Amino acid sequence: MRASPLSIESNIIFSKKKILLNDIGLVQFRYSKKAKNLRIVINHYSSLYVVIPYCYTINDAIAFVQSKKDWIHKNKIKLAGKILLKMDLTSLELENFWDNSRQKMIFLANFHKLKFHKLVFKTLKSRWGSCTRNNIICINNMIYYLPEQLQEYIMLHELMHTKIKNHSSLFWEELDRICPNSKLKRKQLTDNYAIE
Repeated sequence: MRASPLSIESNIIFSKKKILLNDIGLVQFRYSKKAKNLRIVINHYSSLYVVIPYCYTINDAIAFVQSKKDWIHKNKIKLAGKILLKMDLTSLELENFWDNSRQKMIFLANFHKLKFHKLVFKTLKSRWGSCTRNNIICINNMIYYLPEQLQEYIMLHELMHTKIKNHSSLFWEELDRICPNSKLKRKQLTDNYAIE
């Protein structure tokens, strides 16, 4: 059964709702037109919110959060130890970064015989980069703050998606071929950095 964006649960109408859950804390629930699955998001300040597709009720979302209690606690602890990256660049710094990154991407693509259609830069909240099926690569401006080896890892990761559009075992093998120790670099990235 589909729930409307303003669902009625226990005689309460809401589109955003905060609920204090035992052993978890304050959780904000938000309905989303784009969401297909229930999703838990923890930000750097340990705030927790749940994205709810219209086909779920608030009770479904609460049960989902409670079933993920151990995962939530583990990830709050992990996130507390990460370096929080905030965008604080001038226009000139950004333009220089874009120029240098564009040259590096062209070099890496040519060197590894990979082709991309277009390169764009955006400040993203939840990912380092992406590659569309048309080979348009988007790189997060926040990589500016990362060590060069991790910047290169992200670029090569997205370039590999021009050839392999998924995260299959073949993708990881091919990425490791052009970016040695890619597993270690990925771990350094996920264990040590968070985006705001």
